[in-house]
Order: sequence, then C-alpha cells, then structure tokens
Amino acid sequence: MNKIKLICVMFFLAFGVAAFFADNGLIPVAQSYSSQPPPAMTGAPGEQNCSLCHDETGPGTIAIMAPANYVPGQTYQIQVQHATTDATRMRWGFEMTTLDGTNSAAGTFTDTTAFTQQDFGDGRWYIEHNTAGTFAGTGGGATWTFDWNAPATDVGPVTFYAAGNQANNNSNPSGDQVYLTTTVSNPAGPTPTDTPTDTPTATATATSTATNTATPTPTCFTVTTLSGTQEVPPNGSAGTGTGTVSVNAAQTMITVTLNWSGLTTAANAAHIHGPAAAGSSAGVLFGMTGVTNATAGSIPTQSFAISAAQLTQFQNGLFYWNIHTPTFGAGEIRGQILPGPCLATPTATATNTPTNTPTATATLTSTNTPTATATVTSTATETPTETATPTASPAETPSIMGVITYGNAIGSPAPPRFVKNVSVGSSGGNPPVCCVITGLDGKYTLTGFGTGPYTIRPTKVGGPNTAVTSNDAARVAQGVANSVPFVSQNQRFASDASGNGGVSSNDAALIARFAAGLTGTGTTGQWRFFVSGAPSPLPTVPQTYQDNIQYPGPIGVLTGEDYVGLLIGEASGNYNTVTHPRTANSGQWTVDSEDGGAKGMPITVAAGNVIVATDKEIIVPVSVVGVVGQDIISYEFDLRYDPTVIQPLENPVDVNGTVSRGLFAVANPHEPGLLRVVLYGPMPIAENGVLLNLRFTAVGTFGSMSPLTFERIMFNEGEPRVMVSEGKVEISY
Repeated sequence: MNKIKLICVMFFLAFGVAAFFADNGLIPVAQSYSSQPPPAMTGAPGEQNCSLCHDETGPGTIAIMAPANYVPGQTYQIQVQHATTDATRMRWGFEMTTLDGTNSAAGTFTDTTAFTQQDFGDGRWYIEHNTAGTFAGTGGGATWTFDWNAPATDVGPVTFYAAGNQANNNSNPSGDQVYLTTTVSNPAGPTPTDTPTDTPTATATATSTATNTATPTPTCFTVTTLSGTQEVPPNGSAGTGTGTVSVNAAQTMITVTLNWSGLTTAANAAHIHGPAAAGSSAGVLFGMTGVTNATAGSIPTQSFAISAAQLTQFQNGLFYWNIHTPTFGAGEIRGQILPGPCLATPTATATNTPTNTPTATATLTSTNTPTATATVTSTATETPTETATPTASPAETPSIMGVITYGNAIGSPAPPRFVKNVSVGSSGGNPPVCCVITGLDGKYTLTGFGTGPYTIRPTKVGGPNTAVTSNDAARVAQGVANSVPFVSQNQRFASDASGNGGVSSNDAALIARFAAGLTGTGTTGQWRFFVSGAPSPLPTVPQTYQDNIQYPGPIGVLTGEDYVGLLIGEASGNYNTVTHPRTANSGQWTVDSEDGGAKGMPITVAAGNVIVATDKEIIVPVSVVGVVGQDIISYEFDLRYDPTVIQPLENPVDVNGTVSRGLFAVANPHEPGLLRVVLYGPMPIAENGVLLNLRFTAVGTFGSMSPLTFERIMFNEGEPRVMVSEGKVEISY
C-alpha cells in the first residue's frame, strides 16, 4: 500500500474536503463520504484510519460482536456497535475488514439490512455504512448488522478490524470522535474422536414403560403503543402508533409489524433501537423496510435474526420503536417494547406398556479413525414388558430440501446465483412448519412435519435495497426500444413493474421512481417466486403462476424441491447475494508515491456557484468530464442544500441542450434539504459538458448561502468511480 492520500481523505461522515485534480480546472474537488467511505481506512496493517481528518476522541466506545470460533465455509451474523454518553453525537459511521495471519482478506460480507454496503480495494473486502446507515439525528449510539461468510478453508486466526466515527452532524469534520477496535475469531478445528477399534458386542434384555412428554415451546410477544410523549425529550406530536414483536420458538428470530397515524409530516424511517430503558436513547438495532411515506401508514411484516445478547436485552425491556419524520429527525413517536408472556404450545403425551418379552442382541461397529483404542464387552439381562418401535434414522426423518436460485442472472459471475434471506415455510398443514431462512447458498431444509397435507411457499420482504437502481430503468428502456433486446422471459417478468403482463416505457418510469424514493412504483422492489421448471407468469393478466408446492402427505424425504426467485425492477440481471451494486460511489483518487501518476481516473462532476437575488428562480448548471466512451445510460444522485436559502421547483431538472438530453429525468424534491435525481435512457451519453441544469427558487435573506453537496452519486450501477466538486448559491443582492 505504497500510496498517499491527496490532502486529506474525509472518512465516514466527511461532508466535504478539498482534493487536487490535475489538468481539468476542478480545484478544489470535494469528496463526500457520508454515503460511500473510501476503502483501506480501518486501521488494519498497512491502512490509515479516519483520524486523518477526525482526530478527536471522547467517552464513546465501538465494539465488534463476532464469533469466538469459526467453521470454514459457514456464515455468521456480525454486529458493529457504537455507544456513548455524549449527547452531542448525532451521526455515525464505520468501516470493517477481516484479515488472516498474512494480512490477506479472510472471508466476504453480505448485506442483510438497508444500512450497509460493501467495497473492495487493494485485495481486501470492506463493509461500511451507507447514507441511511449514518442514522442522522439519532443519539446514544448505532448498530449495524450484517453477515460474514467465513473462508472456505481453515486460514488460522482471523482478525476483524473496525474504525468508527461518532460525529456531531455539523457538516464538517471538526469535533468528530474516532475509535478503533479489533477482535479475533479462531478456527473451530476438528472435533476430537475417541472411537473403539474393535467391534464390541452388547446383549441387553430390558424392561421399560415409554412415556413421551413434549417440552412447551416458548413464543414471546409484545404489543407497543407509540407516542410523542415517550420521545427523549418529549414532543408535542399528536401521532400514535402500534407495533408488535414476536420471538420464534427457537428464540433466534423476531417478527415485527408496525402502523401509525396522525404524524405531523410523512414518515421517512422506522427502527427498533436498543439497548436503552425508557427515558434514554440508543442506536439502531433493526431498520424497517417498506416504510409508507405518509402521515398514516405501516410496514410489511418482516423478520430479523436476533443474537443471544439481544434476546436478553429484549427480555429486559431494553428495545424501543421509533418512527422518524422530516419534522422530528431524531424521532416523532416512540414506544418502549416490554415483552409479554411466553406462551406454551405443548404436544401430546403418550404412555405405552407392551406385554411381550423379547430379548434383543445388537452388534455395533465403528468405522471412524480412532485417537484411542478401547475394548468393550458388556452383558446385561432384565425382564422386559415392551417391544420398542425402532427410531427412524436421520435420513428417514420427514424433510423437504431445496435451493432457491435467482432467475435473472445475467453476466458475471455466471449463473447460478442464489437468493439469501428467503423465508420458506408452510401456509397450510398441522403442525405449521415455519420458517427456514436461506443462507448464502440459497438452500433450505424443512423438518417437523405432521402427517400432512402441507403447502410450502417461499417469501421474501421487499423494499429499499441496493439492487434496483436507475440503471435498471435504463435497461428496461433499452429493451422496449429493442436497442438492447431482452434476453429471457425472466428478464421481461422482472421488468414488468406495473404487473400488467407486458413491458413498456411506463415500467421504466416506475422503476426510476422507486430509485428516486417516490411512491407510485407498482411492484418494484418486491420478490416473486415460482417452482423451478415452471414458466414465468408472462404474458398472462392477471399474473398467475405456481409459487408453492402442495404435498398430500405423509411427507417423506424429499430433495430437489427448488424455486426460482425474481426481484421486480432488477432488470439488468446483476443481482448478487454477496455484493449488490452500490447505492453510491463518490470515489477516492490517490497518487502513487513513486511516480505521482493518477490511478483509475474517474468521472468528474461539478456543481456551479451561483449568485442571485432573493425571490428569483435559479439555474444551477452541473458539468461532467470523463463520460465519453463509457456507455453511460443512467445516473442518479442525492444533493443536499439549505432549505431556508433555496427550494427546488416541482420539476427541478432541465436536460434541454445538455449532454443528458437523450435521457428521461425523475426527481424527488419532497424532503426539505434533499433533492434526489434519477436519469435513464436507451442511448448512452456521447459527450462531456453540462450534465443537466437544476432549478431552484431563492427564499433566503440577503447574505445567506446554501452549499450544494453531493451526498451520493452513481453512474450506471457503480462503475466508473466519481469525483465531485460541490457548489453553492449565494443571495447577494
């Protein structure tokens, strides 16, 4: 890692630093990393950390919750947690990597929530916060949950390196607090065996009366009422809400529902926070997807894995709901989650007393490689009154096994790809069998069946995710125009966001609206599953297809019960269980310390500087360099501004006369201080110049100023990387 950073890399919540950009006049070039931290900043061997620009510390802590031991090839849930008593900490960030003893990458990561993303640099994988995962306005701490996929082979001890920033959210690096931490996971190693080398023979005659009593299965639950009076500090909101949380029988998963009404402004986020008692605050533990952007709404039912430590916190009443709005960024209504009773679900008790008197002889032969030698001979004689029914071998236990593959896998890595976090269970049958969550390999195994019949169906919660972007809208536009034809029926089905059995420019528009965070997006972001080998549900209207398998029973040992999954709106076909496309890519430009040459020259984007009078309409040009020959058919960005100084028009994007004139634009100006813009089309941008013009109205007073900060920006689906120069609007006459 023989490189130096230009001037200063503003890590995590860096809201703008200068970096020199050669020969193009963009000086300074601001890099915004609240959405995309640069790689190699964890403090691991050979790396820097965010103290380059954020050099303060305080009373806070950062911790990594990782397994003490790992089994090669297994997947483990990991958490990174910030905590502090400093009430001025109101935004959060982290980056983590895992290395073996040679300081090489050890394993990979998988995003399991909407609050993390991944990056790769200098041969190492990194997982880090994204924009939503900074939890702006939240105090007390933050928690990120994701999966670590252990190396396929034993690589010895693996060290987790994490750097974190506890920021004061003042839009610059001053006053931010930096923390570093590590933890080590050792290989579990082989399981020792102590097996006899001979063939022992045991003769037993037994008397027994069998009594089988089921163990009650606990299901803990709670119903919570949310209000503004429970916020810290209390507020005057008249909003109310109701949330439910239930814990599964194995006490490894929680399932949640939530609804609300009467908020002052539309909800924009909902979380479960903890650990914190009533009257205190904590970071986010579980972020909700599918939050209705309205003053009255709900979330779809969704489930989350819960650790043993979190289960204890739940049982101690240290979780709370929080619903956020633009009016109350830190939370408008809140409710402490106080767990209810654990219900017992007993099964039948049977007592059997046979009357015959058999004598049984059993011969046991061991074939494992021994570590010890033992000779065993035993004889026991009793008088039985029962003939025991043989217990089924594990292979004979009723079970249904299969794998869920992704049905629109195009490009590299080559198919098959698999779908993770799918809930597979019964929608009919007694006792119910629910739910197995697929892992990185997409596999599931269901057991615990009764005599049948059963209906088995896979489901997966949709909502905001990094796999549906502006590039998917552009890919649909290409397919509709036949400039790049659709390659399969599954791709056409994934492109049918309206659900009307066909694909048109309207579907591209719905997908673009989803990427911009607007409502009215059809079925974009939702998952559909159908039985492997069955056709996709096009061109039928309404859509009808086989999304379940019915079993008359009794269930035997069934394998190959496979399904195909499709994410509606993911038209480009690059969905990947391990690394989804990025939601943003602000880029990092470095200079080699040996020759000073630029490495991996990115696209550069610059917002203009405008001086205007109050109450006047403003045109802010945004220029671009480096797009020629890169097949750019889409881009998207989030732009931060001061809503007390300027406000976007209802239609704030103008592409007339710009290099984007062949693209369609969708904008979301409805969140004060944030403008989300998505552009897409069938033909690539062919020249450098003015990318687009943004239209605002000046509302501030004389002498006021609004920065124009790119919080995230992405061309196509994350490549090439992007450098940005931020602009400003000054009201000076």
